[in-house]
Amino acid sequence: RIDQRPHPIARERAAQRGTCPRKRREQQRVGWMLSMFDTRLRSALQDRPELQALAQQLEAAVRSGQIQPGSAADRLFEGLFAGRM
Repeated sequence: RIDQRPHPIARERAAQRGTCPRKRREQQRVGWMLSMFDTRLRSALQDRPELQALAQQLEAAVRSGQIQPGSAADRLFEGLFAGRM
């Protein structure tokens, strides 16, 4: 009878490539988590008028070169959690 299990080296290579079903499932779960976080973060911005106004101001400042995108993102993030931590 021939052993049906993959060779240990083949299993290791599949795991490294992310083609192992268990590894793919783990990566998929992490992707879903980050996607849900992103959706909830954007929703929080849309639900708070003061953050919408800040986002519009920061967008204009980024477009005109008055502020760097990373700094604008930091300010928006800080606004999201202002008074909540």
